[in-house]
Amino acid sequence: MDKAVDIYGRKSYEFAVGRINANAHRPFSAEQWNRLQEADLWSAEKIVVEYGYPSIREGETIFDSIEAGLKRTIEFIRDIAPDAELVNLLFFEEDAVNLKLFLKARLLGTEPASLPVCVGGINSELLRICVYTEDFSLLGETAQAILSDICTETDPRKISCLADNAMFCRALALAEKKHCVPLVHLMTEYGVGRNRRTALRLAALGADPQKYTDAFFPLEWESFRAADHEKTKADVLKDINKRLAAVTEEIGYDSGMGAIAQYYFMKKNEAAALRMLFTEKSFAAAGGAAENG
Repeated sequence: MDKAVDIYGRKSYEFAVGRINANAHRPFSAEQWNRLQEADLWSAEKIVVEYGYPSIREGETIFDSIEAGLKRTIEFIRDIAPDAELVNLLFFEEDAVNLKLFLKARLLGTEPASLPVCVGGINSELLRICVYTEDFSLLGETAQAILSDICTETDPRKISCLADNAMFCRALALAEKKHCVPLVHLMTEYGVGRNRRTALRLAALGADPQKYTDAFFPLEWESFRAADHEKTKADVLKDINKRLAAVTEEIGYDSGMGAIAQYYFMKKNEAAALRMLFTEKSFAAAGGAAENG
């Protein structure tokens, strides 16, 4: 009998946690991050593959490897999770990507059938129907309230922010409705961390985060703003995952959906941090090449 299921044919959390603990693709340690940060661009790319990310094939970049690694994580999580409804709530960012694709296609008059949708927690056809009928009630009250005026919005940035917020708030509300306390706590902490990363990206672009409040999830995170301003970007990213890991100790659980969510969100943070790291290294390498030229 398949060890992933119990005698009633159901997947078990015990097996899922065992698979996570035995998984070779663990979130990077502090030592691994230090090694990456100190390496040049070419060496860092080799190190990421050495740490378990897919090899970079001809015609691809390190960013393709990062995306392939994240896709592998999603497939792994789907494979081991006993509760499909709960695990689908983890994929709110993928749902937001699909929603934005349909919204922008509608705005541009593009044929939606050819769009490269990703596999999220919500059926992409349902999202398409919501957009083209301008009726978001099928997504629930939380998302409907946020998206009520989105079909009249023409600013791509605002469309993106509304979609991100709607899918996050919807997932969080459903986790609360299902009384999954570990998932609620972890999702909230992940959202706070994402807000901190968003502030870093805006600062890197020379933009004032206070002028783009709609880019942030509606969570209390202001207490981090001043402290993060005094830290290096690397230290902020380390602290985000450290706080996510600490949720386990704070709410007193070590198994079940919480373990699955924690692993997934830590890998999501890792992918986001890698994108930021390699963007900076690529710019630095390009600048050095220009100076030498």
